[in-house]
Amino acid sequence: MPRNGTEMFVAPDIIQVELPLPFPLKIVNCYLVRGPDGWALIDSGINWPPALEAWQRALAQWSIRPRDVCEIYITHYHPDHVGLAGWWQRQSDAPVFMTPLEARSVIEVWSDGPWTGRQLAALFTAHGMPETLAQAVAERSEGTHEMTQPLPEITPLAQLAIPADAEYLVPAAPLLIAGRAFQPLVLPGHADEHLCLFEPATGVLLAADHVLPRISPNISVLPHTRPDPLGRYLRSFAALESLAVEIVLPGHGLALTNLHERLEQLRSHHIDRLEEMLTAIGAGTTAYEIATRIFRMDQLSPHQVQFAMGETIAHLDYLVAEDRVDRSDSEPVTYRLKR
Repeated sequence: MPRNGTEMFVAPDIIQVELPLPFPLKIVNCYLVRGPDGWALIDSGINWPPALEAWQRALAQWSIRPRDVCEIYITHYHPDHVGLAGWWQRQSDAPVFMTPLEARSVIEVWSDGPWTGRQLAALFTAHGMPETLAQAVAERSEGTHEMTQPLPEITPLAQLAIPADAEYLVPAAPLLIAGRAFQPLVLPGHADEHLCLFEPATGVLLAADHVLPRISPNISVLPHTRPDPLGRYLRSFAALESLAVEIVLPGHGLALTNLHERLEQLRSHHIDRLEEMLTAIGAGTTAYEIATRIFRMDQLSPHQVQFAMGETIAHLDYLVAEDRVDRSDSEPVTYRLKR
């Protein structure tokens, strides 16, 4: 990663820009891709004064004007990736592209009537979380809303919608991004239609949050997610394993060159976590009770509690889909080992 301004590019004609975040995960990576048609922006960061200041310093350092950016691609709806897309669009007048489900999620989650607080609290209390804690998680989530404003005008890429009978999508036609040919991969798990971009000519994979170098991407059940996000995430690895990837540029952390090894590490992590879930399940146990046995919930911030709870439900629902655990949709929802 360039830190002194002398080595701008982390891959052929691709600049990585590290932007600060007001979360435990302190940095998000955004990318400027230079091609024959100009610059394209991949992800925008969050609308937070230190992030804007970091953008302004980076653009000044590299003598890039916002108007030099001809198009913007946002990989998924999470605030650290879409939060400054509206600001960027106003500065550059560039179109903002997203996969259809992620574009819809931006409107559903970050419009002026955010669902996140009320529905998130309802989901977690239905799974056994105490109401006071669920409300604290909801308030933290709603506090992120202003960090996504103004919302951009999004152009959904209809050709990148995952078909109803498919788990992921690898279209035959490339995307021309700043005049460069990238293979789009729409891979669920961290988000329902998370977009990755692979350039065969260079072996560069812009992976955003689908593959991270040091931590496991959070795979959560949330009020609007499609069923079994963990199963769909693990099965999507097949799409990446077939590519001749030389370097992975992630949404957080340093670039990596050992994609296959990292995928195996992530697969093993989730297998281990599933075994932890099976050990923690009793006779009629809620997801919250299981989460408290695996995570130190009393030591986590509301932001981290949301991740831990969403991840727990995702792993339990995977075990249900695999016919290893029974789920009872009672009040609260409970899980038990398959007899």
